[in-house]
Formats: sequence, C-alpha cells, structure tokens
Amino acid sequence: MRRRVEIDTNWPDPVSDPIGHTLAVYGGATPDDFVIVATSNVYGDGVRTGITWGDLRRQRELILELAGHLENYSDDVARYMGDPGFRTETIQGVLERARNAVKNAVES
Repeated sequence: MRRRVEIDTNWPDPVSDPIGHTLAVYGGATPDDFVIVATSNVYGDGVRTGITWGDLRRQRELILELAGHLENYSDDVARYMGDPGFRTETIQGVLERARNAVKNAVES
C-alpha cells in the first residue's frame, strides 16, 4: 500500500525510532487495518491473520515501557557496582526484580 503524505518534521526519527516514525506517518490508520497480512483464507473464508496497526501500536508501547524499566534497573546496577554500601542487595536480586517487572509488563 503506497500513499503520498506531506513531510512532517515532527515525526519521530526513522533511524532511532522506526516503529514510532511509521506509526506517525500512518497515524490515521484504524487499529484493525493490517500492516502485514500473513495468511488469507487459510483458516476459513475471509479469515486473515497478521499484524494490525493496533498490534504495532501496542508493541511500541510495550517496548517503551520495558525500556523504561531496564533504564531504572541499570541505575540499580550502577549503584551496586560503585557503592560498597549498596551491596546489601545482590546483583541477582536486581536482575530478578528486572525480570519480574518485564514479566508483569508483558502479562498486563
């Protein structure tokens, strides 16, 4: 699907945030429209599978949320590595909290 759009310099950078850039360019696409159709009529007449704009938006939200969690835990690791008083919590404890945060974010 090709279309012409006016260039908007406020779009996210296409190199550092390609998903955000694509979502901005196709901002008017409805959540149920397909970005990629994987199958058509394989699972029944008229049944299509693939990735919708809604799926892509949700994946970007999860990526940004997880990045925020990881950034928080990288601060914990930096404190652990640099501050002897911080060693009351082992690096395994920090990593376990990070794993749990990622698991909770994905499951929600």
